[in-house]
Amino acid sequence: MMNKIKTFLTILIGLLTLIACNDNTIAIKDGRMALPEVDKELRINYEINESINFIAKEITNSDEISTCEHGKKLINSGVEILPYLKEKFSDSTETNVYSYYNKRNLTCGEIAIIVASEIKSIPIAYVVGIQQCTPPFDMEIEHYLGRIKSNPSEFNKKYNKWLKEEM
Repeated sequence: MMNKIKTFLTILIGLLTLIACNDNTIAIKDGRMALPEVDKELRINYEINESINFIAKEITNSDEISTCEHGKKLINSGVEILPYLKEKFSDSTETNVYSYYNKRNLTCGEIAIIVASEIKSIPIAYVVGIQQCTPPFDMEIEHYLGRIKSNPSEFNKKYNKWLKEEM
């Protein structure tokens, strides 16, 4: 009698498991399993952090950010990563990447800002709040990192607004 109860319970549990798992099937599309993507945001943030850390180890001159391997990797990722990249702007971790414009080493956040501006040109007058009236017109965001550093919350607010309008 006990064996029959065990067998019945085993079958019942198996059936309940099949019923419960029926909704968790993997879709088939174009002859391939359409696997759900692992947490995309977590993956992109991880890759951005890793790339910026590699940039900080790879180069010592800020002019090389857009030409080094990991800088190119981030830039070539395109505008899709801009919402994720902006989360890195406030990272104040100092690096060995020297900026001749600013006469100091850059932070990871400043590298992220430079990379973001290489992906999509940041409108200096609108986002930074500086209107260039006399030549030479410096269109590179690196020239304005000191101004950004003096009021990062205002820069982030204006950048977020601009990015939202652009995307």
